[in-house]
Amino acid sequence: MGTIADVLKSIQKLPARYPFAAFLICLAFVFAPEAIAKTLGIAEIRESYKAWISIAMLVLFALWLAQVTPSIQLRWQARVRQAAWNENITSLLNGLSLEERVILAECVRRNEQTITLDMTLPAAMSLCDKGFMRKAGGRGEIHAWPHTVPLKVWDLLIGDPSRILHDEAWQDIEVAFRRITRDPASGW
Repeated sequence: MGTIADVLKSIQKLPARYPFAAFLICLAFVFAPEAIAKTLGIAEIRESYKAWISIAMLVLFALWLAQVTPSIQLRWQARVRQAAWNENITSLLNGLSLEERVILAECVRRNEQTITLDMTLPAAMSLCDKGFMRKAGGRGEIHAWPHTVPLKVWDLLIGDPSRILHDEAWQDIEVAFRRITRDPASGW
């Protein structure tokens, strides 16, 4: 035979929408206007069991609140982490060298999240170390290795390309990229 605690545990295992729906039904029972209650035929039930229905309504609301609170807390924490990440990535973007900025700008200019670069290119290695790019795994040509901009960084760069370079600097990106990738010691 189940106790009240067993019943509450089984209710808490239900998806949050069920206790909330039951709460709304109890709310309608308790606070429905008299004319509507008579039309629905619940006026007598409401008068006889109003206290019990009110208690059930409060218990269901508390259960629903207990179910959704962790979800709300997780969303809030995710937003706080995202804001901290955005602040961190912005400060890292401000500290990038010109070569690193040109490589990222070329990805944005091509609208390609993955680009092939020489694995020994210092700017590419630095971007990987800072988390702005990732080298693909497997085997391949060391002078044409796929490097991918992670999705979070990509969304940030595509959303506001001026974070990488100022508007006037975008005109010569293709030429600058060719200089960097062909001759790492070119002084760029």
